[in-house]
Amino acid sequence: MEGLRGKTQILGVGAQKAGTSTLHRYLEKAPGICGTPLKEMYFFDSWLMPELAGAFERIFRRRLEQAETGPNGPAGVARRLRARVEMADTPTLCFRYIAAQIGDRSSLMDSTPGYSIIDHKGFETIRQCVSDVGMRPRILFVIRDPVDRYCRRCE
Repeated sequence: MEGLRGKTQILGVGAQKAGTSTLHRYLEKAPGICGTPLKEMYFFDSWLMPELAGAFERIFRRRLEQAETGPNGPAGVARRLRARVEMADTPTLCFRYIAAQIGDRSSLMDSTPGYSIIDHKGFETIRQCVSDVGMRPRILFVIRDPVDRYCRRCE
């Protein structure tokens, strides 16, 4: 796909409270890396797991409605959410969106901890789809001590 050949698709995967947000913020500041406009874009799991896709889309539509109608709804957030809602679960639209975001940078960082429930066949599908558009897939799987994570979650 135009604009993606030779670029790297970085997927930040992990459990809740494992540090994916910190990793995302850190890497998107690195030269050559473009972070997705919204953390947790659910690009891949929304079409790999159709049984969950409706829930993802409802979340984005609710967030969009709140951003557009709420007193503190910044136009930029609403615009990014609208773009995500419009691409729904269509891989071609997702990759066009990625191409528009990445520009001249070498990598796109998509941090979605929810990818951790995708099985190995799903990751093979992601690898193939990303490769088919000319990108190199890279997965960063963030884990954390489960007791420490539980204690952090309870705070």
